Amino acid sequence: MKVEDLLFNEQFNEYYHNWSPETKQRLKEVLEKVDEVCGEYDAWFASTTNNLRCGYRKKENKKGKNLFTFFFSQHQFGMWISRRGPLSDDGGLYLKSGEENNYHELKQLDSGEQLDFALTNLRGKVLKARDASLLPQGREGYLPEYYLPEDDALSIRDKVILEFKDCKGQVFSSKEIEAILYTNQNIKRNSAPPGDYCYNRYNAGLDKNKSSELRKQGFIERAIFEHTPEGFLHLGKNSDYSGDIHWNPKEKNRDPVLIGRWEDGRIVYWDLSEMTNEASKTKDDLEIVMTIDNTEEQRMLATNRIYFGPPGTGKTHILQTEVFSQYQGDTEDEQRYRFVTFHPSYSYEEFVEGIRAETNAEGQISYAVKNGIFRDLCEQAQEDPNHRYALIIDEINRGNMAKILGELITLIEPDKRLGAEHELAVTLPYSGDVFGVPQNLDIYGTMNTADRSLALMDNALRRRFEFKEMQADPCLLSSFDSQAVPTQYRDAVAAKPLQEHADDLKVQGINLRLLLTVINLRIERIYDRDHTLGHAFLLPVKKALVLGEEQAFVALQSAFADKIIPLLEEYFFEDWDKIRKVLADDQKSAVALQFIQTEEDANLPSYDVLFSGDAPRRGLTSYQKNADALLDITAYQEIYLSACKKSKDVTA
Repeated sequence: MKVEDLLFNEQFNEYYHNWSPETKQRLKEVLEKVDEVCGEYDAWFASTTNNLRCGYRKKENKKGKNLFTFFFSQHQFGMWISRRGPLSDDGGLYLKSGEENNYHELKQLDSGEQLDFALTNLRGKVLKARDASLLPQGREGYLPEYYLPEDDALSIRDKVILEFKDCKGQVFSSKEIEAILYTNQNIKRNSAPPGDYCYNRYNAGLDKNKSSELRKQGFIERAIFEHTPEGFLHLGKNSDYSGDIHWNPKEKNRDPVLIGRWEDGRIVYWDLSEMTNEASKTKDDLEIVMTIDNTEEQRMLATNRIYFGPPGTGKTHILQTEVFSQYQGDTEDEQRYRFVTFHPSYSYEEFVEGIRAETNAEGQISYAVKNGIFRDLCEQAQEDPNHRYALIIDEINRGNMAKILGELITLIEPDKRLGAEHELAVTLPYSGDVFGVPQNLDIYGTMNTADRSLALMDNALRRRFEFKEMQADPCLLSSFDSQAVPTQYRDAVAAKPLQEHADDLKVQGINLRLLLTVINLRIERIYDRDHTLGHAFLLPVKKALVLGEEQAFVALQSAFADKIIPLLEEYFFEDWDKIRKVLADDQKSAVALQFIQTEEDANLPSYDVLFSGDAPRRGLTSYQKNADALLDITAYQEIYLSACKKSKDVTA
């Protein structure tokens, strides 16, 4: 578990951003030491207690079994180590009060004594934890134990597994597989291409244009077939990942070409020299060349991309699910990306290089040139040209780009990289070293348009990045899995956005998709699209539905009270009249249903009651929040019902 991984968790960041640099560094050092002792483990946040639980979390379950837990306060962090069941021990130190002493509680991990205890205790428990399934074991390279699904609501992938469960060693053509799935499982042709479940075809290329199934579950859970020159060979349960990777020209008179090999789930051989006819390459072939970790990547143009959009639209999520996996090595120690957050005080000296004061044991001060995060990563990438590296810059628009990048603004252009057609290098001002940016370093950024408009970005920077807009996606608030919303549903919603559809998700009768859609349409009309609300504000409500509609309604109340209404206050500078219009309080059927009530509706004292007759009259109106409306289902429904009734989408 790396600090960079945690930084994308909103709950963790509530604490982390307020810590001192010393506390942040201490957490990083603790995690590194714990990783050395525990090896592979899963980590997940417990939303009820806001702590980071570490152990083994099966992907089909939302909960897991934890060996240890990190808990956080505003300026500190501590650790609990389990003593439950097979992990019971005689250690009487640091026992947590209550709960029958099931944990060691280490409140001061900055104490060498407590940290030594933690590492010693964990070292003795790791093997027991793996045997007791409190840590993952033996997952890599094999199909999971739950290979045969039992859930009634099967995904396409599960239907594929079920249909071919008795076919180990048999070879099928793609047409045969699609015909079997169509006939027996009612899966439309092309909905489940065999290559999507084949470890040495699309998995080899991590094909970014395929469905997000690979991103969701990883190839370890997808390898149902092996692609061979004869066809698709069914692997069967517990097959390891060893076999040849073929490039298949689409011309009928050409045979498949061997271009690589997997062994134990890793690419150990890769050679594209046989693919000599560049003109015959298809789009799919080129995508494989462009996405495999191999020496051919050096030929790629570097990626400079910024994901921009309003808050809650999945900008950071897409980095976690689609970007990070491309820069992860064989082990956690081989992570090939770095994460940084820009802020108004961030400087060139922190990013590229600068002079830092150092004090020796005698108290003498010296000054040395130190690399910043960007130069360090560039040098690391240059030393390893066979792999791609990435720098991820969160909140890229909050920094002074001219100040941070300096002369590098030109060097990051793909055609100005080292070895490129128009290669450029500069002499750095502090060290005097000649410096250039390697081609195998990609740069990604996120930008919240509610904080700062895209129009305000420096034109020089805009020319050097490609921009991908991330807008709110109300269709994710449907009954479908967030990663598999059907095109038919999206098309129906696009045609009639203000009409209820059969697959809309409802909480106590409240249509979540219509709720978000109408709020955003109103914000766009009276403000702009950069300040709309992302779907992430209501996704916790969808997730809470697994616990029941009552719990989901509580989550909806929390979303409005703690996030949506406060954000609207910030957007409109407490212009309560506009906030009322966004929430349709000016159209509600009863005063009690208004989230924001006017002075008259709230029975607030009038101006004349509060001031004498000679007081200056500014004509300001008072408003009051109505907490009772948060508890009323109708208050939420009437946010969108008035617009829906007047819409041409709804027929009589």
